[in-house]
Amino acid sequence: MIVRVAEIEIYLLRVRRLQEQHYQEWLANPSPMAYLELSQRLLVTNNRKSMPEHLTEHWATGGQIWGLFWVRPKITIGRLAQELFMVWETSEAEEWIDLTDWIPF
Repeated sequence: MIVRVAEIEIYLLRVRRLQEQHYQEWLANPSPMAYLELSQRLLVTNNRKSMPEHLTEHWATGGQIWGLFWVRPKITIGRLAQELFMVWETSEAEEWIDLTDWIPF
């Protein structure tokens, strides 16, 4: 299984794929949400199992996120890329602070 994670930065759109084992290592970081906050990255994930817990814990400690998109099942990588590009083109990074939404919209 391949898990797709996309990152949006203010001036650059990068989409990268991680194999599940590497994704689990990333989640094993003591504070994956703190990493995203410090790097000012919006998270795009289909992880609805453990990510809500990470998000709740991060907010409980006063942390913020630069946005989070939950990926709807069965979206193609092409459609996902189009949606992310639309967000990147039509909004500012600061607009997504502490917001979550589903993608595609």
